[in-house]
Amino acid sequence: MLKSVQEAAPAPHTTTDDIIARARRSRTRRTAATVAGSAVAGIAAVTVAVSAAATSGASSSGFGAAGQPSGSAPAQPAVSAPAPQVSAPAPLPVKRIDFVTTLTGYRTGAYHAGPPGLVTAGFQELPVYRDGETWPGDDGVKYPLATGTITAYRAKLYKPESFAFDESATQKPGKRYPITVEGRPGFGIDLTYISPADGTKKWVKTALAWEYADNAWATFVPRDGQGAVSRADALKIAGGLTLGAKREVKAPYRFGYLPEGWQVVGAEQTDADTSNRVSTVYLHQGPMADPVTRVDELPPRTIKIEVSKGKLKNASLAGKDGVHCYTARANCVIVRGDHLIDVVDLDGALGNAQVEQLTRGLQPADPAAQGTWVKIDK
Repeated sequence: MLKSVQEAAPAPHTTTDDIIARARRSRTRRTAATVAGSAVAGIAAVTVAVSAAATSGASSSGFGAAGQPSGSAPAQPAVSAPAPQVSAPAPLPVKRIDFVTTLTGYRTGAYHAGPPGLVTAGFQELPVYRDGETWPGDDGVKYPLATGTITAYRAKLYKPESFAFDESATQKPGKRYPITVEGRPGFGIDLTYISPADGTKKWVKTALAWEYADNAWATFVPRDGQGAVSRADALKIAGGLTLGAKREVKAPYRFGYLPEGWQVVGAEQTDADTSNRVSTVYLHQGPMADPVTRVDELPPRTIKIEVSKGKLKNASLAGKDGVHCYTARANCVIVRGDHLIDVVDLDGALGNAQVEQLTRGLQPADPAAQGTWVKIDK
C-alpha cells in the first residue's frame, strides 16, 4: 500500500463542541447507571460473551461509523454527576465482547427508531429520528438527524433512582414523576431547553427511564437544541422499544495487528442511507472498568477507527489510495476510493509507531458492501 507522511492532520471529524457535548453525555451515563456488583448473566438488549483472550497480532478487522454530524450520537442534556476523570487506573485483563444486538427498529407517529447504534459490554443504543430533520453529510447527502437516543442497559446495571439532570443557563429540569411504559414502572423528567442565542426561545423535552425487561432498564434522552419532544411523544417512543432476533455488529475490515492488552470495547454499524459514517470501532487498553461508562473520545487510552464516505478534508490525499500517517499526532488514514478509514489515538497513549502498525495491519473488506463485512473478534 502507498504510504505517505503528513506533518499536520486535517481538521478532525470531532470538534471541540462535540467533545464538550460528549463530556455532558458521559456525565449522564455515570449518573443514570451504575454497576451493581460484578457483571451479571443475561441481557435482553445486548448479548455479551466474556472470555479471556490475548490480543497481540492475530487475524484482521475494520471500519468505524457514526450517524450524526460530527459524531455518532446526538448531543444530550447534562446530568448531575462529577466530571469524568482524566486519568485511569492500570488496565484490566482483556475480556472479549460478543457484539450482538436484539433491538429492532420501529415507527411511532412522526418518529422512527433505529437501526441500532453503538453496542458495548454494558448497553446498546437506538437512535430516534423525527421526520423532516436532517444534517448534511461530508458527501453532500442529507441524512436523518437524531432527535434523541434510547440506551438499553444490561440487566442489573442501571440504578433508576439516580436518573437526574443538571440545571444550567440553557437547561432547566423539572421534578421527576412516575410513569408506566407497557405496564412497567419508570420515571420522567421534563427539561426546558433555552436558546443560548435568544433567551426568549424555549422548548420542553421529556426524558424517560423505564424498566423494559425484568431488572433491565432503558433511558430515552433527547438531544440538546431546538425542537420540543412532548411527554406524550416520549412515552410512545419508549413504548415501541422491541426485542427481536440477534444480529451481529460487523466491521469492514479484520485486524492484522493489535497491541498487547488492547481490545474492542464499542462498535457501531450504520446503514449507508442513515449516515455517510458507516462504521465506528473503539479500542481500549483492556475492558472498561465500569460497563456503563460511555464509550467515545473521552476515556483515557482509547483509539477510534471510523469509516466514512465523502469528500476528503485533506485535499492532497484525493486519488491517493493507501496508508497516510501524520507526524503531529498519532493518526493514520487509509484512502480507498471514496471511502476513508480514519485511525486516531485520542490521547496519545499508544503513539505514532504502533498506530501506524495497527493501521497498516487492517485488512479491509468493501466498505460499500456491508454483506462482505466481518465479525469483530478482538
